[in-house]
Amino acid sequence: MARRRSLLSPIPLFAALALLLAAAGDSLAQAPQGRELLLDPLTVTATRTPRPVSTVGDSVEVFAQDRIELTLPTDFGDLLRQGIGLNMDQTGARGATASIRIRGSENNFTSVLLDGFKLTPPDGDVFDYAHIPAEWLRGAEVLRGPQSSLYGSDAAAGVINLLLDLGRPGERPSLETAFRFGSDSTFEEVLKAKGGWEKGGYLATLSRVDSEGRYTNDGYYRTAALGALDYFPSPAAKLRLLVMGNRNRRDQTSDAGATNTEFRLPAGLTDRELNAYQDAADQMAGASLELRPTRWLEYVPRASFYQRDFTFHDPADALDVTRPFFSEFKSDNTQTRYLTDHPVNLRFTGQDLRWDALTSSVTTLGFQWEEERFFQTVRGTQSTTQNHTRLARSLYFQEQLTFWDRLTLTGGARVDDYDKGADDVTGKLSASYLFERTGTRVRGAAGNGAKRPSFNDLFFFSDQGFLVLRGNPNLKSERQESWEAGVDQYLLGRQIVLSATYFENTLKDLISFSFAGFPNGTNFENISKVETKGVELSAALVDYRDFTVRANWNYLDTVVADDRGGRGGQDFMAGQGLLRRPHWWWTGSVSYHPGRFRGTLILQQVGQRPDRDFTPLIEGSFTFPRVHNAGYARTDLALAYDLIRDGKPVPGGVSLPGVRRLTVELKVNNLLDEDYDDVFGFNAPGINWLAGIRFHF
Repeated sequence: MARRRSLLSPIPLFAALALLLAAAGDSLAQAPQGRELLLDPLTVTATRTPRPVSTVGDSVEVFAQDRIELTLPTDFGDLLRQGIGLNMDQTGARGATASIRIRGSENNFTSVLLDGFKLTPPDGDVFDYAHIPAEWLRGAEVLRGPQSSLYGSDAAAGVINLLLDLGRPGERPSLETAFRFGSDSTFEEVLKAKGGWEKGGYLATLSRVDSEGRYTNDGYYRTAALGALDYFPSPAAKLRLLVMGNRNRRDQTSDAGATNTEFRLPAGLTDRELNAYQDAADQMAGASLELRPTRWLEYVPRASFYQRDFTFHDPADALDVTRPFFSEFKSDNTQTRYLTDHPVNLRFTGQDLRWDALTSSVTTLGFQWEEERFFQTVRGTQSTTQNHTRLARSLYFQEQLTFWDRLTLTGGARVDDYDKGADDVTGKLSASYLFERTGTRVRGAAGNGAKRPSFNDLFFFSDQGFLVLRGNPNLKSERQESWEAGVDQYLLGRQIVLSATYFENTLKDLISFSFAGFPNGTNFENISKVETKGVELSAALVDYRDFTVRANWNYLDTVVADDRGGRGGQDFMAGQGLLRRPHWWWTGSVSYHPGRFRGTLILQQVGQRPDRDFTPLIEGSFTFPRVHNAGYARTDLALAYDLIRDGKPVPGGVSLPGVRRLTVELKVNNLLDEDYDDVFGFNAPGINWLAGIRFHF
């Protein structure tokens, strides 16, 4: 039976939200007291010091623990799909490569952190969001707009900081086990320990995922483990230790959804890749300190080691004879990062400085040292080896000033000194002002970011006889210049938040790739200039009469402003929009959570996007025509029920010794079996489900 294509309208969702807002309006005078900290969460990512979101000039979205519990994401990237200004692409079923673009920028312009420890691949390539276990985390912070002045390269368009679900001092120890099974012969097992003692807290998790997929050679397998420890030797000191390992294998079918999509291979080209796969092993170890020897001085050093071993292997098979491009091939690489960071914060009040209007001042001075190594061996018709190292030394500065508890001004700058390539200088300014009587906040930010070329951009070399590809060691950093302005309205003790933001970005020196090569003899060159602009509208009603409703609508316009006379390759063509960026999309969710029950309906609609058709590659052609990838509407459903809660069973139920909470869960993705491609030619899964049971001891 053919799968369906449909278009949802956001009108019913926004109408439901409007009705709830109207009902809430009757209770504005009775807004709950003491909930503002809960409903105005702290963000550490925006300034690297804790601040309420309502005082930050940048656009920041906090995904709290309740959003995980209400939406039951299969992996954490599943939750980020709902983020404001975020557009996610995934090349197939679970475990397939998933990337995120912030406000239409490049998908490698985002720095990804694991509670402050850098998680972005050391090779400088795209971060894959398909492999983040949800059980590691209590939430995330998404910072939109250039953040290179604080976070350096990779943060040209923003930062995503994944927050660990660490125990707190004095927290009762708990043990959690979960078992899930579902579509495509999927099985998951989770073991999680969390708790604390008088002077610390801890987290330890171990999980396994096995999924056979929909097609031949379409499986996904992952084993992930994490351990973290906080230790407070005194009220003025904190030590954090972190270790992480994540091993995953993703089989590489070449079905490209051919049996289940309108984008079929041409007649006669029905060969399938039956044995290719990619295997990745990520390991990280990190340590950080927070030292406050005086009221006004804080030193927060951090050191980490990260290594990624990645293999792509296409063993010999029948396809080698009929399709020479798909002949036996193997690529192995090891990426390593050593990083130390040394920020010092100086904190003063207006009284300290004898300035009555000043509420507080936080000055940050920092030095960062980062070494990245990349070793790669490629074996095909010819074999090549790369072995490269590069170093970055950085100085950064930031000043935060708060006046009258209402006006916050923030500015910063950074200098990145590279041993290879031109240095980068970046900066940022932001402001936020709160009108207390009306609960209205206006904000704005402007800045620039930089993205250092990846190792492959610089040094890649492959000679397969019929095709020779070369990197360009003379590439410059890609750059983004941005400004934004926004307004937020808080109602009902901040249970209601309405937001609107306008932004413009200019991306310069974008690196273009061409199979045919450029006049400089390489396949990579700084060619393109791109301009983007857009609008973000969002509304949220949090925990009102057992309902939580969230919705956001995004408009994005992109255009290639300069391709240097057609030299931008097929990705960057003057006057054309950027690939895989929709002009508009919206997401929304309605949650009902009385007592033991939690149910959430998640809606997402994405407009059509330009893309490229890579099927000519099967015939040996390197010309890939532009196509329009049709829009789609996706509906997900999450249901959970506590059979035992706080040790008490449902009426008529049976308590279990030691079990404090027993929950049954069901997550259904693509509930209406929508037929769509995130990426042209890679059919997204149809209706798929995951059911399970979770024990808390």
